[in-house]
Amino acid sequence: IPGPASPARTPLAEPIFIIQSDKIDPQKLELYKLEVKDGRRQVVFPERRRKDSPRPLHLSVKKLEGNLYRVEANEGLALGEYSLTPRGSNSVFCFQVY
Repeated sequence: IPGPASPARTPLAEPIFIIQSDKIDPQKLELYKLEVKDGRRQVVFPERRRKDSPRPLHLSVKKLEGNLYRVEANEGLALGEYSLTPRGSNSVFCFQVY
């Protein structure tokens, strides 16, 4: 992901997102901590899964009404860059915990 930091920022260690979803299944969202390297944010998945492979952090997803969902980090996040991404997709929503 280009750039060392996301413009979307939160001081909350357990952020809550309200998402209106028409095309993405919120139950398939995964949360990853990103590494900043050479002015870019990234998470690297090896071809073969290893013990040190990135694992998604815990999320809670609750349907509010219609296609409106509450997505919440279920654990305290350390300062840094993060992404929400639908499982199996290259689409990301990035944010920073500061």
